Amino acid sequence: MIEKVANTEIGSTFALLRSMLTGKGCVVISEEAPVSVVVKQGSIWGISPQHAKKTVKYVLSPAGSGTRVSAYSKIASDWKYLSAGGCVLAIVMSLLCFWISVDLEGFVTMHQLSWWGWLVTVNGYVDVQLAQVFANLLKFVAVFLLVVIIAEAAVVVYAYYRVDQFAEESLASLA
Repeated sequence: MIEKVANTEIGSTFALLRSMLTGKGCVVISEEAPVSVVVKQGSIWGISPQHAKKTVKYVLSPAGSGTRVSAYSKIASDWKYLSAGGCVLAIVMSLLCFWISVDLEGFVTMHQLSWWGWLVTVNGYVDVQLAQVFANLLKFVAVFLLVVIIAEAAVVVYAYYRVDQFAEESLASLA
């Protein structure tokens, strides 16, 4: 939760906040003028806390001669599901690539039929060079996918810890 006290009365603070939010591309989900406004901000493809899809609720209340504005941010569930689904898919693909590469290396060294041996069989003969190249390529892809998983996990953690960044910036621009 982020709070700021503006030096203007509640009605003008609400109008300024609402116009500023719509000017920044936010979609107003609900509003109860001049007490609260709820907006959707960001994109499902956003990878920074500023651009990750989220819902931000602004609550306004009188505070002396000014207005207290409180902001509550929450990451959108579809952004969470897309991130989790991408990580799961990358894990499955990484494991599959690793399994195929290990199987092909075993196929080349033991010269016995294996589950993925057909991939390197050309006209009924085993192409050992192709098997080595394919196994190495698949290991590279598996490692690359693991790096992607780590990067995606870092993006998700960073977005969760800095989810209020947009709210902070929007409240800072209020007078």
